[in-house]
Amino acid sequence: MRIVRRTEIHGSILPSAMGAIDGIPPQYLHHEKHQLLHPKSAYGTSIRLLTAQWTRTLDDLSTLRIRYSTNQDDMFLMDVATSYSVLLHKLNEHFDACYAVLRSLSPTLESKPTLVHSRYLDRVKLIGWKQFREATRNYRESHIGMIVNALKHSQGELCPLYFHSQDEFRPGYFLRGLLPGGIRGPDPRLHRGGNTAISFSRDMLIHLWWIYRTSDLLVASVAAYLDATYKHKLTPHLTEIQEANWSSVVQRCASLSPEFFPDEWTLPYPRAIYRQMPEELSIEFPSNAGAHKMRGEVQVRTLTTVDGTYPKEKVPYMGRDAVEDNVSIQRRA
Repeated sequence: MRIVRRTEIHGSILPSAMGAIDGIPPQYLHHEKHQLLHPKSAYGTSIRLLTAQWTRTLDDLSTLRIRYSTNQDDMFLMDVATSYSVLLHKLNEHFDACYAVLRSLSPTLESKPTLVHSRYLDRVKLIGWKQFREATRNYRESHIGMIVNALKHSQGELCPLYFHSQDEFRPGYFLRGLLPGGIRGPDPRLHRGGNTAISFSRDMLIHLWWIYRTSDLLVASVAAYLDATYKHKLTPHLTEIQEANWSSVVQRCASLSPEFFPDEWTLPYPRAIYRQMPEELSIEFPSNAGAHKMRGEVQVRTLTTVDGTYPKEKVPYMGRDAVEDNVSIQRRA
């Protein structure tokens, strides 16, 4: 599937929901009854906050590469992991903004209103909601939502990890959980066999794709509701670039080299192409683009914090071995 956004056609390369929400007639909105922001504000605020954090994370990753190339200590990895954790939270919260948009369409008020938008939408069976929910389920439940829920509710941690050699530097992370036998390591719910990790490059392209895909699905749901309920055809408005740094985020993500981790080499990933004049984004997933494989001998390094209750730590890509020292671990791959 390929998604294209052009300033010449759409006004900007912002996700399609920005213009579509602006095109909803005010008489069909009930956000005030639900004590919600206007859906344009709710969605726009989410994009603005997401943009700010994504920019900080990209800056931190650039700093990390500079520090590595100048042989500085790698403790900055922990700062990058923290920054990326905040980004994942913002990405997950973006779904709340999408849910708020859909809830704003419903005139139904409950005697005991729920603050959880998804539960409300389930109860009122809003037209278009089921299709949106199902189309985003795998990404929400198996990736972004699962990670954030583990961080928030199960004391999970994002642990930084990188492959390196004379010619390579590939950073990423793994979600630290509990493996069988009382060993801390990659959470097997996310990492196959409890023995893999996630490269930042591929992960950010996946998230960029889902921002645009989720936006298109939201527009389809809004349009379906308005058509079925009011026989109104949704006409999106042109979107002016209200968040200038969004273009920068898109450009920087599209410029990421496909330097992924070994288990990701055979996985499809979104191919993003950005053009500045006139501004255009084309993003396709799955694509036939290939990853850049590593050559020669490389090492893998990770930083974790000591957990006295679980002294053994499983390192991704190291087979079944567990090591005693879980402060700073380095092995050859």
